Amino acid sequence: PGRGGGGGGGYQPPANVESTESGTLTVTTGADGTLAYSLDLATLLETPAKEGDFVKVEAVWISPTRERLTADVQRPVAASDFEVAVKSVPEDPLPGHDFDVMVDVRPRAAGVGGDDVDVTVRVFAWDGEAEITSVVIDGVGMMAPEGATAVVEACTVTDSDEDVVDFDTDAAAMCRFALESVGQFMVVAETTDGDGNVAFAARAFGRSAEYWASHPLNTLQGVSFLLDSATYAAGDTAKLSFINPFENALLLTWWGSPNSAWGDTDGPERATVVQQLAATPGDVEVDIPIGAECGVRCGLVVMLVAPPQSSVAAVPVELPISILLDETVPRSIVRAMPIRVRAQGSNSLLLGDASPLDVEVALSEEIAEPGQEVTIDVTVTDADGVAVADAEVTLIAVDRSILDVLPLALSSISPQNTMAPPRLAANFAGSKDTRDSIASSAGYEASTAAIERRLGRDPWVSTYDSCGWPLLPTSCNRLDLSDSDFFKTINTALTRFPVLVDITNDEDDDAESAEEGAGGGGADMEADGAAGDFAPTAGGDFARDADNGGNDSGGSDVAAPAVDLTRTEFSMRPMFVATLRTDSNGRVSSDLELPDNVGTFVIRAFAASVESGNHLTGLGTTSHFGTAETDLVVRRQITLQPSLPRVARIGDRFLAGVVVSVFGVDGATNVIVNVNIDSAVASLVLKAGEPSTQTVSVSPNEPREVRFNFVAATTAIGDAGLTFSVSVVAAPEATVDAFVHMLPVRGVLNPVTVATSTSVTATSNGVIDHAEGISLPNALRGLGFVEVSAGVGHLPAIASVATSLVPLPERTRYLSASRVVASIAPTTSFVPYGLETELTELAADTADKAVELLQRYTHPTRGLLWRSDYVSSDCEGCYDVALTAFATFMADRSIDVGFPARMTGAWRTGIQNGLRYWALSARNYGGRFSDWRSLARAYLALGARFSMPSDVRADISMGRLLAKINPASEDRDRWVSVGTKASAVLAFTLHLTELDAGGRLQWTSDVTDAERGIINELLFDLLNGVRVQGRTAYLTYGVAEGTGYPAGLSEQ
Repeated sequence: PGRGGGGGGGYQPPANVESTESGTLTVTTGADGTLAYSLDLATLLETPAKEGDFVKVEAVWISPTRERLTADVQRPVAASDFEVAVKSVPEDPLPGHDFDVMVDVRPRAAGVGGDDVDVTVRVFAWDGEAEITSVVIDGVGMMAPEGATAVVEACTVTDSDEDVVDFDTDAAAMCRFALESVGQFMVVAETTDGDGNVAFAARAFGRSAEYWASHPLNTLQGVSFLLDSATYAAGDTAKLSFINPFENALLLTWWGSPNSAWGDTDGPERATVVQQLAATPGDVEVDIPIGAECGVRCGLVVMLVAPPQSSVAAVPVELPISILLDETVPRSIVRAMPIRVRAQGSNSLLLGDASPLDVEVALSEEIAEPGQEVTIDVTVTDADGVAVADAEVTLIAVDRSILDVLPLALSSISPQNTMAPPRLAANFAGSKDTRDSIASSAGYEASTAAIERRLGRDPWVSTYDSCGWPLLPTSCNRLDLSDSDFFKTINTALTRFPVLVDITNDEDDDAESAEEGAGGGGADMEADGAAGDFAPTAGGDFARDADNGGNDSGGSDVAAPAVDLTRTEFSMRPMFVATLRTDSNGRVSSDLELPDNVGTFVIRAFAASVESGNHLTGLGTTSHFGTAETDLVVRRQITLQPSLPRVARIGDRFLAGVVVSVFGVDGATNVIVNVNIDSAVASLVLKAGEPSTQTVSVSPNEPREVRFNFVAATTAIGDAGLTFSVSVVAAPEATVDAFVHMLPVRGVLNPVTVATSTSVTATSNGVIDHAEGISLPNALRGLGFVEVSAGVGHLPAIASVATSLVPLPERTRYLSASRVVASIAPTTSFVPYGLETELTELAADTADKAVELLQRYTHPTRGLLWRSDYVSSDCEGCYDVALTAFATFMADRSIDVGFPARMTGAWRTGIQNGLRYWALSARNYGGRFSDWRSLARAYLALGARFSMPSDVRADISMGRLLAKINPASEDRDRWVSVGTKASAVLAFTLHLTELDAGGRLQWTSDVTDAERGIINELLFDLLNGVRVQGRTAYLTYGVAEGTGYPAGLSEQ
């Protein structure tokens, strides 16, 4: 049993609750694969089911290829033919504010209902644990939390039990309540059907005093705006209602199509109403007449503006309040929502004359072999059978085994369920509330004091461990914690362990679709093919052995083609053609080269045809849609399918193999099945004495599993290559089907990494004699292997990073420019070490590939852009100065990588143009340039004395940058990152120094004493910051175990 909870919420089962009683039944389907079965709960359950329980029935089928397919259904145990749903508006009411409870009585089955019923809604105090049960209070029986002795509030509403109300779009019966005190409460909505059976729903509200003490209020009561219907017709009046929580608020509403909202002139003007609301909080209802201003894409924007409020109005019941929240500040709420306008006399939304298309899909072959090419013909006609020219068609082919595991129904598109064009959602959706953006001066002072106090105790604690900037009331509540509790939330890893991360998030279709080697879908393979309906593409027709008429056992054999039919290339989605266009006859064709999967592929076609009217309002637009699908069976006359585990573990012993199917012959066929294990990886072997070949007899349309006895050896882990093949007894040397499957063999546990580090001192002869020990964790025998890696200096860290950056993935379409630039870094970093390893060679190859790719990301005047499609866009402000500068710096330092001069020249131009653009943009908004990270990198790339645009020289000068990042400067920006300081220091020490005659580093002659002093201070500050932050552990106050924060700098 569980309490009601969710937004639409009737009485829902709780999550992660163990079954109180369960069991298993094995049943058999009929010849058509279906089964009707009755479960008698009175017989099956030892303890009778009661009101509020849930019964879940799960069907599990293991297919011939060991796929586990499941489906389940869950139903509540209830005596009533009705169910009750409840929702609160707003969702999370604060104490003292009015809120509505929406109620809907719904039929549990078709043909039930048709009457109006009374629903009693009651509010009870709740302890947070008590279940809902039948209790008697003041002589009246009711559903309530167990142990309840009083009703806090109650009301009765009437609702029809016939239909289902969508709380988000439809009007519903409602009760008005307010939580008059702090605490937890339960709202229970209860009704009785015609037979006297009770149906109810429950929902919890409120928070305990203990919760408020540890989580002070950091947001204010929200406002929910509701329309009285899901759709409207022209001439209707929509009613907008909400509970206004403010004193003396002002309301602005406007509605219309996007063209009127954007100030365009090709449509009617929008309708606008401004009104002063009552001086006190309360209900508001506004009429919205739907007129000519509303086309197909009609939207409503509501702006509720409140002046400064009294504390009592904002928080009627006293609560702990966050130091960041000022409940009295002025506030505005903007809510945008669509108004869906339907055609006159129709239930469909206005999309012009939206009508379906008839789509037909025909195949050149209904049954084909792996690797064969099949032609797909699509014909598109309208409702009258007339061919539709220039219709857009999308074709998809997917292995049905995927749809078995992850069902995705082919949607039928019709005017009744077609929504307005996609721009509607972007134009009229979302809300904004300034409660989430305003922090008071008192809150600012209190929070900065807390941060400075904590920095005094730990100078290296991140400000983001306190609260993110800018300071917003809802950004976090860690500033409301005591300092002791705050430091308990901070932990620092002592050692950074290596982690394998795919930083590109770039998927490889071929890899993800391999389906463990040979593809699935055997359960869906056509099994009733008649002889003669399939002509193989290799080796000619299969025929009986005319010489002996069969084998010794009396079965029938088939001859085999003398070609290599081993299947190795698999794909679960071999076709996705995004856009095809029909010809004048409404037809279009495309060829599909089948992969090596066997089974059934589903070919789906989606067609659309649009005749444009007004591109903004959608009026006059005619939209046509249609879909169709067909099946393509892929098999050979003798076909193997894998019957293998997904993974094996060291020490496993298991039976597995293949399923053999025979088609198109009259009698049983004797075949030889063989397995070969790749000897390169000794992780999987056959059990000692077990044969690698078996001879079996297979009848047509009766698949037979052939299993071998495998053992996962204890000598190695890795991927075992298994090759299964089948031949007929009459021609054992000729394989008629075969496939290769890579079976992962893994350790019993996941890999464990331990590490140690130490400092060593060089000796006069250059030899360091040092012993270092590592304590290994307990492990099971045969777990795997131990890999020991050792290094000295910075090289181990560089090599570790390099393995994540190289190589680039094969598919580069969605790579960002920063990822491509980063792949060049290892080549530059390896140069001082003079190494020649596989990693350095791979890094060099990757760098060459990266240079080719970066030309696609380069704009002649904007430099390097984040994505290649930005290069062809008209985006005026598409500059990435920091990225372009870093790439330019890398290009200058890459000795063995050839960067085209034209490309690096465009980068230098882009840096200067970008700095100028952002400096002028800052001025236009009343500010000054402040992107110190980009500016520091610009100096790093172009030099400390680069020629900067004259009209913004004062904004991006070296002196201004030094003043902002100098810790001793009164004009410093305290939020400059260590990375920005490092870029600046590196830029000035690289470009403003030179070697003297004795090979010693000295400043160039143009460096002033003031510049030398500031750069030296920066260098000292930077090195000290890195030194302290780079330590693996802090000295801490006291010696007690679990001390929560470090000692000050003097002790460090």
